[in-house]
Amino acid sequence: MRWANIFSSLMLLAVPAWAGSRGMWFWNAAKIQDQTEVTQLINFALTYKIGTLYTEMNMDLSNAAYQSFIAKCAANNIDVQALMGDSSWATPEGFSNLKPRLDWLKQYQASAPTASRFSAVHFDVEPWVRHPDWENNRAGLTTGLLRVAEAINKVAAEDLNNLPVEADIPFWADEIDCPGYEVTLDVWMFRRIAATHFMTYRNTPDTMMDVANRALVRGAGEGKPVWLSIETVNTGDAIQSYYGSSLEVFLRDLSIIEDRASKFSTYAGMGIHYYEGMKALH
Repeated sequence: MRWANIFSSLMLLAVPAWAGSRGMWFWNAAKIQDQTEVTQLINFALTYKIGTLYTEMNMDLSNAAYQSFIAKCAANNIDVQALMGDSSWATPEGFSNLKPRLDWLKQYQASAPTASRFSAVHFDVEPWVRHPDWENNRAGLTTGLLRVAEAINKVAAEDLNNLPVEADIPFWADEIDCPGYEVTLDVWMFRRIAATHFMTYRNTPDTMMDVANRALVRGAGEGKPVWLSIETVNTGDAIQSYYGSSLEVFLRDLSIIEDRASKFSTYAGMGIHYYEGMKALH
């Protein structure tokens, strides 16, 4: 009830400047080497009004492959973000593995023509999902995550011409304290990066908005854009995903959620996780 009351107080009549965008995770970047796959992906994005692709940054692929792919996306008004993430980066022993990724990104951005550059850095570290020690070492892993964010921010500002930084965090990030700071993880991110993506995975409009309201309200308090997220692959928890649903139901519910969320001035858009999952819906 408390969130419902706050929700009502923050609804606006005007359409927010950030509203209406869609993004999609694209984890299998090896496909950009196949021009048939690239054409299919771009057509898919255009069909479903997806304006940003969070694309895996695979250091085994050539600069030329990424340059060609991003240029083709740009020609169709689709942004491409550099997607990277590993929960081990939040540990002292794993943090050093971040540097080669950032070094690769620096050389890529420096060598690529303007139309072939990544539009943002998008990091998906998520130790609360992927790291086995999360329950026993929440404070340590949270500190490690903040260290990752600061390192990416520093490189983005100093070496990447202030390239925007975006991050994936849980919808319950307001329950994660940041050691050494008097704020929770959501607020810490709001104050330091360009945009925050909340993993609001639920499979009905009502249940998604139940978990999304808190992020939207807190984002409004900070004046920062909030992205919501919707799942299409099998997570092992039926309430989290549209896996097994029809494409018709997914698109219907997506439209309802977007309409409800757009009443918030801070709503930036919806991220769809992920390409292969949505493509499999029929």
